[in-house]
Amino acid sequence: AYTYYIRDFTLASLELPAGIMLTLFGVIAGGLNFLNSRSLNQATPTGTLILVSMSVLVGIQLILSFFSFDIESSPTKPIKRII
Repeated sequence: AYTYYIRDFTLASLELPAGIMLTLFGVIAGGLNFLNSRSLNQATPTGTLILVSMSVLVGIQLILSFFSFDIESSPTKPIKRII
C-alpha cells in the first residue's frame, strides 16, 4: 500500500482494486444467477452470462496488468557494488 498509494500513485494503483472488484462481482453475481436459474429450472439469460463472463475476464486482465507493472518496476541494478 505504501509503494502504490502514498509514495507513487500510478495506473497500477487503480488496476488492482478495480480488477479485484470486477472479478469478485463476476464470481458472486454468476454464482447467484446460476443458483437462481437452477432453482427455477430455467436457462440463464444470455445477457447475464455475457455480463458475468466479461467482468471476470476484464478483472483478471487488470490483475495481470498490475502484476506485469509490478515486475517491470522492480529495480534490476544494485544500489551499491559488492566489494
